Amino acid sequence: MSNEYNFTKQELAAPISELGLTTRATNALAGAGIETLDDLLHVLTTRKLQDFRNIGKTSLEEIHIKIAEMQTSKYRDFKTAETAINNHKAEIKSKIEQYNKLIQELTTEQEFYDKQMDTLRQNYAKQNKLSQAK
Repeated sequence: MSNEYNFTKQELAAPISELGLTTRATNALAGAGIETLDDLLHVLTTRKLQDFRNIGKTSLEEIHIKIAEMQTSKYRDFKTAETAINNHKAEIKSKIEQYNKLIQELTTEQEFYDKQMDTLRQNYAKQNKLSQAK
């Protein structure tokens, strides 16, 4: 059920104490037996968190805000990564175009040298025939 929040297994395994909640909210969750983000999300999707002792309106709001912040942060991280990937793709495309241009230039140069070699071979063959005819 907590997977609907799209957190990774590592994020889900994070202890409640590492979520950055106030001491009051952290202690209230610990007192309710909620130890990880996964436990918290499971409770949020299956039960009413405010039914637990010492979890009032303020703590409940804080918990929901923290989860929303975490998801927003993940979205920002995703967008940043997506932008970096797109920039990297553009750099790679540019380099491929440069390499293709270089390959074309080298191919043209190779064709030129191949023609020069053919001409030299033909001249050598003619000279060789002339030398043999003498």
